[in-house]
Amino acid sequence: MKCPYCGQKNDLDEEKCVYCGKSLKRAHKEQNIILTGMIAIVFVLLIGTAAFMFAMRGLDMSLIDQNTINTAIAEAQDDAEETADSTAVPEAAAAEGQEQPEPTQEAAEVQVGGTLVNASDIREVMDLQGYSRAVITDAQATSTTPADDGSDLYGPQSAIDDSDDTSWQEGADGQGVGEQLILTLDRDYSVKYVFLKLGSWTSDNSYYSNNRPETLNVTVGGNTFSISFPDEKTEYCIELSQDVTTNQVVLQIQNAYVGSAWDDTCITNVEIEGY
Repeated sequence: MKCPYCGQKNDLDEEKCVYCGKSLKRAHKEQNIILTGMIAIVFVLLIGTAAFMFAMRGLDMSLIDQNTINTAIAEAQDDAEETADSTAVPEAAAAEGQEQPEPTQEAAEVQVGGTLVNASDIREVMDLQGYSRAVITDAQATSTTPADDGSDLYGPQSAIDDSDDTSWQEGADGQGVGEQLILTLDRDYSVKYVFLKLGSWTSDNSYYSNNRPETLNVTVGGNTFSISFPDEKTEYCIELSQDVTTNQVVLQIQNAYVGSAWDDTCITNVEIEGY
């Protein structure tokens, strides 16, 4: 220990300076204060260093996590931009007025068609399929052959009365090409089958004496298709390619088998099945 008075160095346990004889208590007290302060400083430094290291470690981890998130976001944005670029029309092409392809309409209504099927077979399974006869509340025609007695014997109602002794007979010149029979139902039905007795069924002679349709245009729910028939006195059944919801069916004559005596095209009966 250094004496604060004479400056000479003494042992740490000396109470008085061996050179000048003065008390060394003050020097002991100052030395203790200095030692205590140094210990406190070192302790604070150690605590601070440890806290700094832990803080830096946590900061590094948070940076890593944030960097990972930022990278994922950037990659997702790049993928979205590439997808948009692959489907978008190039701005340069649009500016130059280049013709672009028309978009397809995949949801457009499918065109309905019809095929001839065996009427007897269909009648055997219709009930099992859940179809029943639609009620025809009105029948109109674009022309009618007048009866000799002035009655409506050959009017459109004769095509829906379930009688083989009556028939609708168009009244236009020639074979009646373009003439229509318009049938209105009592409500909307999902129509699947149309049964037809073509020609005049009063007798076999009447059948061949009058014209009978060879080809009809059938319109159901806005869908129109053509269907041709053999020249046979038999009941036909048109099966639609899919059910069509409608309250009206229109039959239009396209051409006819020519009768041996009269030039009127006839339809004896029409029956519509749906649910």
